[in-house]
Amino acid sequence: MTTINPLEELKSIFKTIQDAGWHESHRKGNTGIGKTFEDLLDKEEDNKDLPDFYDIEIKTHDEGGVSLVTLFTKSPSNPRGANTYLREKFGKYDEFGNKILHQTISATQPTTSNVYDYSFQVSVDWENERVYIVVYDKFGELIDGHIFWTFRDMENQLKRKLKKIALVSANKKEEEGIVYYKYNSIRLITGLNIISLVEAIDQGDVKIDIRIGAYKSGKNKGKTHDHGTGFRISERNLVKYAEIIDI
Repeated sequence: MTTINPLEELKSIFKTIQDAGWHESHRKGNTGIGKTFEDLLDKEEDNKDLPDFYDIEIKTHDEGGVSLVTLFTKSPSNPRGANTYLREKFGKYDEFGNKILHQTISATQPTTSNVYDYSFQVSVDWENERVYIVVYDKFGELIDGHIFWTFRDMENQLKRKLKKIALVSANKKEEEGIVYYKYNSIRLITGLNIISLVEAIDQGDVKIDIRIGAYKSGKNKGKTHDHGTGFRISERNLVKYAEIIDI
């Protein structure tokens, strides 16, 4: 029986994709870069919480953009139904009469917004091994500090999906309203662990991106629609916390 070497297979497929040059985007919007590459890998899109290619998680990156790399998405460990709680207590009403909450939160400073009545910040409790979302009113008074992730839950996400990350860099162009991508290089990222992740959060290099909405129609109308609470970092900062090899 032939043993598959996932990294060598990925390198071989990538060389074919790279040599083919520009590829028309398979989806509109920012997710087109990842969707197109997944299709070129002949990977069926799914929502499974597993690596994309054998034991390798694929992340795509636009070299000309400033977008962050999403390491993983994970709802808070506490309280139960945390995203519904956040949306209903601190969100704003959209045009459909549903409360939504869209904020990018950092440990280094609270958010500032003319849209929301509250400010949000990340706080790391190293002793109790928790990462909190803390909420302040417009006067800077703490009004909520019981929403958190445990280190253990975040570590489980790392072990499940991010033992190996292939960061694919690409260029983007648009011609006559059609977007194209050219995939240029792959960097293999390893060695990201819970301590380095939490250090990155504590330093403000990992942002927590909250995108909580509500279904606008259908049987779930009005119920929480979590687009994924993302732990995100720039490629430039990621190199501080992990080992990176060009492949």
